[in-house]
Amino acid sequence: MERMWAPWRIGYILGEKPEGCVLCAKVRAPLEKDEDNLVIFRGQHSYVLLNLYPYSNGHLMVAPYAHLGDFEELDQPTLMELARLSQWSVSLLKKAISPAGFNLGLNLGRPAGAGIADHLG
Repeated sequence: MERMWAPWRIGYILGEKPEGCVLCAKVRAPLEKDEDNLVIFRGQHSYVLLNLYPYSNGHLMVAPYAHLGDFEELDQPTLMELARLSQWSVSLLKKAISPAGFNLGLNLGRPAGAGIADHLG
């Protein structure tokens, strides 16, 4: 097994974690702060943002506005928008950085690798 090493993530690993939900804080901030918060698109039910501590170049997250950690609790409009924004993100990344491949997925729960287990993203 090859071990993934992303040394730029050490700030996240060793750093102090902010109080509350980071994903909720980013979308509650004024729109003028979107660039600072790495939010690149806001939809009606969800949004797209760059990962501050990416595993690789182009690491985007698509997250619902609703503070939910259970995938099964998503309503249909949010679920459909998450899918559309994921598809749009793939298209955007193809044009921007021409990656050789993509990994789309959800980490549901801390044991599955979710950094923020109580907010899908």
